[in-house]
Amino acid sequence: MLRYFGEGQVGDMVFERGNRAIRDHLVDGKDLLIFHTHGREGVRFLGQFECAGYSHEIRTDRFSRSRSAIVFELVLANVGEPVKDEEPIEELDLGVDLAGLRARALEAARSTPQVTGTAARRSLYRRSAAVRRYVLARAAGICESCNQPAPFVTQRGEPYLEPHHTRRLSDGGPDDPRFVGAVCPSCHREIHHGLHGSTKNDALIQAISQKEASAEG
Repeated sequence: MLRYFGEGQVGDMVFERGNRAIRDHLVDGKDLLIFHTHGREGVRFLGQFECAGYSHEIRTDRFSRSRSAIVFELVLANVGEPVKDEEPIEELDLGVDLAGLRARALEAARSTPQVTGTAARRSLYRRSAAVRRYVLARAAGICESCNQPAPFVTQRGEPYLEPHHTRRLSDGGPDDPRFVGAVCPSCHREIHHGLHGSTKNDALIQAISQKEASAEG
């Protein structure tokens, strides 16, 4: 977990410009890339992060006056494991139809809670899980890339497909349903490692866009 102080050197920090961009990066479909300046050593890339939450803390500004500062809780994008004692998301899905799962996923992806620490990490996992469950339900056992049935059924009796984040080089962490597809293992690996992976990924983005547009209508 990385605690990141927002922008603004004088007066209370507000959700404008960079601060708003960090809080709303998921709904805006933007990647959150963090760099650290090491003086003469240059700039080091820390990785791709997700905003798991934020808090307001009393700090001093550049003139040593007390003000409300925004502190973001950032987590590496490939960290999506459940927090200890977190209930399985599947238990929350019982009796929920596709429209309900979609509403839950959109709400999860488009809201950044005012939470910190373990609560922020738990919120991040639940947001990721909500999006994942909806995307798998949306696919209904058919790969959203090659349109072929899932290669096998899991021990839980569910068609096996893998969530793929179309805007990332790696997969993990929460995202918006507009940018996550459910694909078979073969398509997943071809997208990441195949000669025409980028073309296949673009086609998947279009397929997801059409499905989401139909759901909106």
